[in-house]
Amino acid sequence: FLKLLAAELLAIAGFLWGSFDGLLRALIVFMVIDYLTGIGAAYKDKRLNSSVGFVGIVRKGVMLLIVAVGNVVDTQVLGGDGSACRSAVIGLYLANEGLSILENAGILGIKGPKILQDALEKLKKKEDDDDDDEKRH
Repeated sequence: FLKLLAAELLAIAGFLWGSFDGLLRALIVFMVIDYLTGIGAAYKDKRLNSSVGFVGIVRKGVMLLIVAVGNVVDTQVLGGDGSACRSAVIGLYLANEGLSILENAGILGIKGPKILQDALEKLKKKEDDDDDDEKRH
């Protein structure tokens, strides 16, 4: 029974989020790091409480649901392979999470490398520009 349940859950996850590729793995890693550094920053600023932590988890869950929407639009509506909308959504969230990690690190007194911040800002700008191009068409 458990094997069947696990297989069904994995099939649903595959339908919703597509393959567990490098983009999705990177997003999950960034989300975990952002959550942990966010807890550290909130603790340092003396604003850590259970509602801050809960909102952070809900926010990450909603981000994953939006990735699922992008994947379903790609595969079920547009008939593609999940690389257009899904990749754009993940790219935007990777940039946002990465910048948030650097902000949290700054609050904790750790200066992030400028090259990393520049790369994340460039990725965010590219995703925002791609978003603007999509809206015009």
